[in-house]
Amino acid sequence: MSQTATTAMTPKMIYNIYIFEFNLLISYNIIIEHLILKVNNMLDENIFKAYDIRGVYPDELNEESAKNIGRAFIKYTRAKTVLVGEDARVSTPALRKAILSAIQESGANIIFANQLTTPMFYFAVVDSKVDAGIMITASHNPGKYNGFKMVWGDATPIGEGSGMEEIKKLAIENIEIKKSKNNTPGEITKIDIKEKYIKKILSLVRISEIKSMKISVDAGNGMAGIILPRLLKQLPQLNVENLFFDIDMSFPNHEANPVKEETLKTLKKSIEQSDAHFGVAYDGDADRIGFLDENGEFIRSDFIFCAILPKLLSKYPESAILYDLRCSKILPEEIKRLGGKPLMTRVGHAFIKKQLSASNGAGAAELSSHFYFKDFYGVECSDLMLLYLLIIVSENNKPLSKIIAPFKKYMQSGEINFEVKNKNKKITEIKNKYGKKTKNYSNIDGIRLEFEEDGGLWWWFNVRASNTEPLLRLNIEANNKDLLEKKLAELTEIIEK
Repeated sequence: MSQTATTAMTPKMIYNIYIFEFNLLISYNIIIEHLILKVNNMLDENIFKAYDIRGVYPDELNEESAKNIGRAFIKYTRAKTVLVGEDARVSTPALRKAILSAIQESGANIIFANQLTTPMFYFAVVDSKVDAGIMITASHNPGKYNGFKMVWGDATPIGEGSGMEEIKKLAIENIEIKKSKNNTPGEITKIDIKEKYIKKILSLVRISEIKSMKISVDAGNGMAGIILPRLLKQLPQLNVENLFFDIDMSFPNHEANPVKEETLKTLKKSIEQSDAHFGVAYDGDADRIGFLDENGEFIRSDFIFCAILPKLLSKYPESAILYDLRCSKILPEEIKRLGGKPLMTRVGHAFIKKQLSASNGAGAAELSSHFYFKDFYGVECSDLMLLYLLIIVSENNKPLSKIIAPFKKYMQSGEINFEVKNKNKKITEIKNKYGKKTKNYSNIDGIRLEFEEDGGLWWWFNVRASNTEPLLRLNIEANNKDLLEKKLAELTEIIEK
């Protein structure tokens, strides 16, 4: 038998073991509770996009993240007064309450402009002479989404490369940006800028030049419905077919996206039935606007911008006009023909606005139907774009399809999306295959390569990665249909293999 005998435990020893295990269990539970609290308060980094903050409510974006973002916004901008506007999504009141609370606790005053479109928000920020602004919106995204657009007091956007990274870092750290004991909570003032906004945009054109005509307008149940009735009231010479002007951002009739053909069916039918001169479609927050001609055919935004170029360049001769790298070659050709200076930009409102300001340009167009104007602080104004087009149609005294026809010189693929796991690797593969053959190469947004072929033929393509999804976006243009189809098949095979 072993000499090492098991020592019998005394009652005191057993008691001490129980006490130790009990304390260990309490500590374990405290740690678990702390981790759960930390996870619940943790920000989803993916909501921070290149141009704004956007996510599904409440899974990706909720009240706690709104508070963190609000505190980070004030910490970064050092704003003393902030203008806040909002759209009409179901989740907006909860996010508004959270972000207003955070801004107030940080000591900043708030001017609350209530529900408005994004162009109205930009106007309100500049007109109110605040330090910065926040718009609660997820643009055209489905109703389950919400988000924040952030700007400085001159409506300059806060995005990638202009403050978004810093705000993201502060918000994620939750900097425990704790409220200073010396902070006095900010005050809230409410304003209504609808009439001032209408007065502003009407001051930029001569509405007396608009002749009597009939148009169909689809507000898509979005925020355009809050201002269009007041604006159209100022244009009694128009006979307007109103579609979905009631605001309901669950979007019960169709997605409010003016560049998707499937969302335009009702508008096409309205044009046909009412014999309208043209049709108009707005997106959810009304910073984008699309157009259909009298035949119900969708008009690309680069073509429609070509139509109003004479107005912009007569007002600002020899000025720079910007266009994103997906636009047709016809747009820079028209800019040059009319004496302007074409400047290509990357995709995204934050980047375009920065370059438009730096170049002192007269305006800019994005293929996604964003239109920017020097007269309107260098930001989007869909309502101003509508007024310009009404004047152009009135002056030409012919159908919109005839006005647009000269700009349809070349063939386009339209933007095609491909699901790709490793986007950067695929872009590098395409670059390696085509890079040595190109006439012009640009990498300002993905890659854009131009080529010349025998017999005076040419083509170009752009491949860029989506900022939010595992997608590659492809655009091709050529001056020959067979060449376009050949190159589209060629690139599709490379991307999909």
